[in-house]
Amino acid sequence: MAEIVRANGGRAEAIALDVTKYDSVREFARMAVERTGPPSILVNNAGWGLFREMEHLAPGDFDAQIDINLKGPWYLTKEALPHLKRLGGGHILNIGSIAGRVSFKRGSGYCPAKAGLHALTEVLLHELREDGIRATTIAPGSVETRFHHEALPAAHHNDQSWMLEPETIAEACLHVLSLPDNALVTYYEVRPLRTPKQGK
Repeated sequence: MAEIVRANGGRAEAIALDVTKYDSVREFARMAVERTGPPSILVNNAGWGLFREMEHLAPGDFDAQIDINLKGPWYLTKEALPHLKRLGGGHILNIGSIAGRVSFKRGSGYCPAKAGLHALTEVLLHELREDGIRATTIAPGSVETRFHHEALPAAHHNDQSWMLEPETIAEACLHVLSLPDNALVTYYEVRPLRTPKQGK
């Protein structure tokens, strides 16, 4: 991705990061600020799910979903906040899911993690708005990526043509970021217009 940005005249740095480990996040933050300067926008986009009935979901797989989907964004936000406050503003985008508000079968790890991420955004709203820092949950429905194959391979629809494209979610992020500084969107939900064809 960094190569694509650079090829189109932009500036990008790619730094390896394990969002589940706070020490890794702290080192990432240090290197990112050193290379590109303090952040004005943080996009918490790391996510992972494994959809199984609760009795068949291993505790480690539950932990991983909480670690990646909730603790990772918490860690990154904590490291970004001092810089955002010094800048006197900025924006935190948490890429959540409609699963954070609409639970479903086999989602005993994923749904609570995404619900927690949305709750974190709400906490940040109350803590940061007077500092000029905005926080938004972007909550997509199904997006055409590898996620669904990995989260629920046995029951996944082979036809993903009805799903949202990743570029659509990027456009939603840009739309929120482009709003006037005095406007705050806390929750932005984007769903596919169509539903999967039956029998696929």
